[in-house]
Amino acid sequence: QITQLPTEGIEGDEIFEMLMLDGTWYARHVIWTLQHIFIARTEEKIAVDTIPIAEISVVNTIESSGQVPGQMADAKKNEPRKLVRQNTNKGLPCEQNVDTLALKSADSSLTLQVVTIPEGFNSGRTYYFRMHSTEQSEKLASEFNARAIKAKQEAEMKSRIERTQDTVRVIFNSFPAQSFAGMLILANFFINIAQSQMNQQLVDESGNATPMGRTLEDVDIAFTAVFTLELLINLFAHWFHPFFASMYNVVDAVIIALSLVALGPIQIPVSVLRVVRAFRVVRLFGRLKSLRSIIGALTASIVPMFNSFIIVLLFMAIYAIIGVTYFADAAPEDFSAFDRAFVALFRLSSGDSWIDSLPDRAEDGPLNGGTITFITSYIVVVNWTLMPVSFAVMVNSFVAESERAKEEERAARQQADKTRRLRKFTLDPLLKFLTTHYVDDADLSDRLQRLFKVIDSDNSGAVTYQELCAGVKL
Repeated sequence: QITQLPTEGIEGDEIFEMLMLDGTWYARHVIWTLQHIFIARTEEKIAVDTIPIAEISVVNTIESSGQVPGQMADAKKNEPRKLVRQNTNKGLPCEQNVDTLALKSADSSLTLQVVTIPEGFNSGRTYYFRMHSTEQSEKLASEFNARAIKAKQEAEMKSRIERTQDTVRVIFNSFPAQSFAGMLILANFFINIAQSQMNQQLVDESGNATPMGRTLEDVDIAFTAVFTLELLINLFAHWFHPFFASMYNVVDAVIIALSLVALGPIQIPVSVLRVVRAFRVVRLFGRLKSLRSIIGALTASIVPMFNSFIIVLLFMAIYAIIGVTYFADAAPEDFSAFDRAFVALFRLSSGDSWIDSLPDRAEDGPLNGGTITFITSYIVVVNWTLMPVSFAVMVNSFVAESERAKEEERAARQQADKTRRLRKFTLDPLLKFLTTHYVDDADLSDRLQRLFKVIDSDNSGAVTYQELCAGVKL
């Protein structure tokens, strides 16, 4: 895993000698936080390896004694000390080989052994670090063991919660559950329609609720309770960002919150309460995929449509100013002020065939050329030209957004199928990342070089089989 060394939350920062896979000791920059141990070359800021604290099985101190050939590795020059190699696991591919003599030191210092769990990120690899003193080795062993136990407990608790969330999420997003929720929303909407239809029968002359009114109120309270439970389940299954990143979930939360407020001590007018209840049906948009697609396309087409309607409004304003200038005396009821003229022109755009206060003929019979020119030019420019263009822009944006959404869905399905196929082999996720996340050939070459430097733990310029296994966590 290629990652930058942390700059915050650092609990320790040391230069230790680390035992390589080929039996040599190299100076390594070791930084540990509450969650991870980061290992880097002494002059670099990129971690070549990471040990999650929660995945540490045990940390031991190994008494080192005896003489071995070679010189101590220079921490500044990063020169290795070659040791006699005793490979005891030749028959097991990708099995970590530990050199017996490599664990012996000329100065009888203590070596810290960090053992990771087999199913973790490091696939059970054992790390060896040479400490500066016996006290430091014993202190770090005790510290890492205590942190590992605590981190495991936290990880197990988090894992149980996440597993429960995954199960609830699958059930909640399943077709039967969403269909059932949609039917409840529709049933509640039909009851709201019935309440509106029987509005006069729900209260008596004194203003008190009739038996029918009380029954419908009780039914509405039951629906509010069910919808609140559904919202809480949704919140638990998609906590935190996935829930609030969805516009439909936010709308759900607002509507349910207003419904709960209406049942509490805060008195809300009946008219407002009925409007809130009527808007519950909007929650249906988040349940049906086809409705979500339509709403998404409409939302995406709002901005282009708004831009085109601005042009329409500007021309309406221009004609309103012209109308006030020339027809204020002839038709004061419609053109005595800008707002009156704008409303009169809006009526003309919304279906009126003519402005009655501006007759097309004079009292003695001849045509009013100015009036006819003003109104007909407005109809041609605004009604016949700009407004159809605005609707065409909206339709074009709607179709384009629908096609884009379909293409994204198709690409997501193809990617999911490809990902399922790639999971067959261990190296496929790495190859997939390298081949799909680079910018150009130079960026791909840089990524490959950085990956090579991470795997080449002894800086030999070549990757051995053991280094490859350790580097890709086989």
